[in-house]
Amino acid sequence: MKSGDIEKIEARFFELCSKTFEEQAQFFLTRMGFDLDLDTVKKVFAARDSFQEANDSYWTNHRGSFTQGEEVLRKCLPLSSTQTTRFLESQKTLISHIERPNHFEELTDEMGHLSFIGFLLYNDRAALMRQHFQRRHKRWPKGFRDLRGCSYVGVEKKGYELNYKGERKLVGFCLKEELFKPPFGHDEVLDMGLYEFDKIMEPRLRHMHDLLEVIETESGVKQVKAKNQLVSMEQGYSQALLETEIRIKSYVDKLYAKQESIVRELIKQWHAEKLRPTVLLEELKRKSSKNHG
Repeated sequence: MKSGDIEKIEARFFELCSKTFEEQAQFFLTRMGFDLDLDTVKKVFAARDSFQEANDSYWTNHRGSFTQGEEVLRKCLPLSSTQTTRFLESQKTLISHIERPNHFEELTDEMGHLSFIGFLLYNDRAALMRQHFQRRHKRWPKGFRDLRGCSYVGVEKKGYELNYKGERKLVGFCLKEELFKPPFGHDEVLDMGLYEFDKIMEPRLRHMHDLLEVIETESGVKQVKAKNQLVSMEQGYSQALLETEIRIKSYVDKLYAKQESIVRELIKQWHAEKLRPTVLLEELKRKSSKNHG
């Protein structure tokens, strides 16, 4: 059992996995908007096409392997499948099927299937984790330079706190959390507001998580006491916190509007570039026709 905010992040990620590959690509590009260039847009859409091809190939051969209500599986690939291998090779990501569970941990569904958005997060993990540390005013920890796999950076289950002591760690949840946050370093007021808000919320979420563990594992007086404390904390979300959250949301909305504008312009350039050979060919045909006329 997990605290509400952690469940919300995981639910949002699962919902995003169920969307079309086009929508997943658009969501990711919008999140990364300020750091994008035309080459990145091209790579993301090329990866989308390759994932679509691999996905169609796999599920054409496994039509009977999911039940109604599990349609999301049709937009994900089992880590050990031949199609997953081909897709990863097409993206120059050479990971054996034995190593994949460690590399993509926390980025797959419960069946061990990889989504397109999960791959995009993994592929851009260094940039996202850098923002993850920066927004918490923490230095890039020693030993975290090698980000080949999700095992190298991440969180402990208890409270999802980053652990810098060299123990085995998971990056997947940090990446999912970062995906749904606004980018860091583009609005000073927003960055500071989020930092102050997180300073209040993170200890609160850790304590709620500890109470949930007591409720699950204990009985009698300890369990009743933990339940009462949890109810009190849930009801004690102050007006000041609510107002801060509303103010932060207005800054976030403005920032996302800027990001969407950047992405729209880059996609427009990409489409224009794709059409250029056709336009030139038509122009040559017209000139040739005039000359022969």
